[in-house]
Parts: sequence; structure tokens; C-alpha cells
Amino acid sequence: MTRSDRDELWEINAGWWIDGFTDGADPEYEEQIIPLAQVRLPGITRLLDIGTGDGQLARVAARLNIETVGIDPTHNQVVVAHQRGGGPSFARAEAATLPF
Repeated sequence: MTRSDRDELWEINAGWWIDGFTDGADPEYEEQIIPLAQVRLPGITRLLDIGTGDGQLARVAARLNIETVGIDPTHNQVVVAHQRGGGPSFARAEAATLPF
């Protein structure tokens, strides 16, 4: 599989995630996953949310006054994250290409 093929698959799946799991579409995510993350955030001052998707967890962290950057490999997810706003910075990037 070429990098271009992989990137295209990520973009296709990004739409599925946005439609099915974000912005209230998946109560389980909001009722279980987000609270699990919230209990681990106190005391943190900076957060890099790798695979941020539409930025749900990044927005939670930002509301707790944590300096937050969310990255995702898909253009679609980053566009939606920017549209939904909420304080974090968002960028398109792959975790494997980060310099650390």
C-alpha cells in the first residue's frame, strides 16, 4: 500500500468517525471515554492530543486551562476540529513523523 493509498483510507474513515462518534453522536464516548480522560488531566499544564479527531478531548483539556495541541493525520478531522473550536490549536500531522 502506498502512502497515498493509506492517506486516502484515513480520509474516508475520518468522515465515518465524524458522523458516528462526535458532537453527541455517541453517548458512550461522552459518558465513558471523556470522563476517563478528565480524571487524569488535573496537574497537567501542556497536552499533545495525538489522533485528536474532531478535538473532543483536546477541547476538554483546554477548558481545564491546559495548553493543548491536537494533531490528526486527516484533513477532514482537522477542519472539523477547527470549526468546533474551543481553545486548542489543531494541525494535520502523523505521530510517526513527530521529532520526538
